[in-house]
Amino acid sequence: MVTTALTILTTLLATQGDNPWRKVSTADTGAVWSIRANDIANESEMNPVFWATADYSADRTVRVRSSKRRFAIDCAAATYQVLANLDYDPQGNVVDSTNEAANRYRHRPIAPETVSEDLAKAACPTGKYGG
Repeated sequence: MVTTALTILTTLLATQGDNPWRKVSTADTGAVWSIRANDIANESEMNPVFWATADYSADRTVRVRSSKRRFAIDCAAATYQVLANLDYDPQGNVVDSTNEAANRYRHRPIAPETVSEDLAKAACPTGKYGG
């Protein structure tokens, strides 16, 4: 199983060239969410911590054009926590940032059929997501 996962990850990385981000989900608003592939390379990690990015180019409901978030997922409990958040304007300038020191975010349940669930399924070991 680990060999299969590594083969899939290697193939994925090869097909994306130098792009370290793997598209995971598109929100109803058009925001495209990707996860950094190197962060999820450990197939046995039940509590993955990873960076995700959102491209809001097609989503005019938000003022920012992109964001990066650092997530912690508890695969068995089907919960997530945002450890850090960076929002960028169209010129790439940071317009908002928070981190775990702000204690603004807590573990929250992952709702079904959401971007959060798509991220968790991509980050958790195959067949081990508890949602």
